Amino acid sequence: MTTLHRSMTTVIRMITRNVYGIVVVFVPQACPETPQCCVERVLVQVYAIAIALSSTLSSATKAAGIEECERAEKDRLLGNHGRRYVRLALRHHSNILPCHPPPTLMAARAAWPTATRLALPPTARLPRNLHSSAPHRTPFYIRDEDAYHHCLDCNKKWAQEVQQKEPNFFPTQAKGQAPPILWLGCADSRVPETTILNCKPGDVFTHRNIANIINPTDISLRSIVQFAVFHLKVKYIVVCGHTSCGGVAASLANSKLDILDIWLEPLRTLRERYADELEAMDEKERGLFLAKKNVQDGVEHLKRFPVVIDAMRERGLEVHGCIYHLEKGELEEIDEPEDAKVADKRVRVFERK
Repeated sequence: MTTLHRSMTTVIRMITRNVYGIVVVFVPQACPETPQCCVERVLVQVYAIAIALSSTLSSATKAAGIEECERAEKDRLLGNHGRRYVRLALRHHSNILPCHPPPTLMAARAAWPTATRLALPPTARLPRNLHSSAPHRTPFYIRDEDAYHHCLDCNKKWAQEVQQKEPNFFPTQAKGQAPPILWLGCADSRVPETTILNCKPGDVFTHRNIANIINPTDISLRSIVQFAVFHLKVKYIVVCGHTSCGGVAASLANSKLDILDIWLEPLRTLRERYADELEAMDEKERGLFLAKKNVQDGVEHLKRFPVVIDAMRERGLEVHGCIYHLEKGELEEIDEPEDAKVADKRVRVFERK
């Protein structure tokens, strides 16, 4: 990388990183009567300067013979800085700016050089750490690069909408909870129980871990079950696995995973138990088969918890198993019929008096 390239990169980053300081500190002091137009004007000017410098940077990198994909990645990073700090400035002045950015600002944003980052040669590849090849990766629906602050903004909007539609919702929530369901699921981001069940906050008490493993020695799990069953008096316990589970896939492979090897040991034990059946299946079938067996095994473990035995006998607590199909968005019940003699034997062995 040439000295010119490094210098131009530093200059552009200095400008974009100082947008927030310029708008917050200097604009209100310089023009207190008309802060909106001043904020807008400053932001647009900073964009224009940064765009011009970025064009110079592109020319310099081309002259220096830097690879096209590397230059595009530089543009992407610089664009991230610009959008992030302008967004912070707009949020800081939310009380004086309109809800939507003004047209001139949007026009400047549209011209930001990150638009060029997709114009790569068909054979171009980004570095491995910047271009994941994970087989199960899904789109990032929070499309804002600054995902954390985007989520904070969405939370405020959601809270305002709920408050308008149901003024008593949050005050009622603050008084306590009485969820009818305890959900024991996978930590996978694609299986949020409240969303896939179309429920509201307060409807489902939740515990999630990698691969929804029900391990009798897990003190966190046992504490959750104890609290939900004994104190909250839930009516149902649902153990839910899902298709394309990374934990299940890892247990079917033989890679060393350090601490995860300990966590996934119950799944590997199931793999050993059903080795003959798994050998006759293809990869997709094996994943679904083991995910179902993991759920059913978890249900069996739960039915041995003394607090669950008592609640099932005294007030009809039900324990169910489900699989969530990512490709359809639907739950499949996978409860197995149980012989009464088997249930009685389990109660005699595991109940506490």
